[in-house]
Amino acid sequence: MAKSPEVKLAVFGRAGVGKSESTYRHQASIDDEVVTMEILDTAGQEDVQQKEGHMRWGDGFVLVYDITDRGSFEEVAPLRSLLEEVKKPKNVPLVLLGNKSDLDHARQVATEEGERLAAEMACAFYECSACADEGGAVAEAFHELCREVRRRRAVQGKARRRSSTTHVKQAINKMLTKISS
Repeated sequence: MAKSPEVKLAVFGRAGVGKSESTYRHQASIDDEVVTMEILDTAGQEDVQQKEGHMRWGDGFVLVYDITDRGSFEEVAPLRSLLEEVKKPKNVPLVLLGNKSDLDHARQVATEEGERLAAEMACAFYECSACADEGGAVAEAFHELCREVRRRRAVQGKARRRSSTTHVKQAINKMLTKISS
């Protein structure tokens, strides 16, 4: 039996936005295939070196902010910049997640602001309540991120195969040129 694809996902955001500070594995059926997600849920209090290490580890990233805490929203852009600096090339698979939507009465960040930031970052956007996720927005965010990681892996794999085929052709042409000289 083939091993299920594995995707490493790291969750970043300010302390208190609704993350759990743990690492765990979760299997889910995504597009009729079982995918193993290894999820690193950071504490939000790491120093820059720890963040960079977590960023190097991950294949995809969830940037979380608390809709009732504008400061947590304002920390997302610098996190994204650090992520782009650490992970080159800069087209990193990520999802923007506004948490605590059950506390709409205390909202400090409009849904439209989250949508706008996600558009600027060219990523999917979700609002949810991690403690009352009846609609499954949290699961959908993680599933979409897995899909994006796997799409990019497939594209990179094709590019690598084309590149190695090109190298083989060039080597054969060199050999044939030497033989015919």
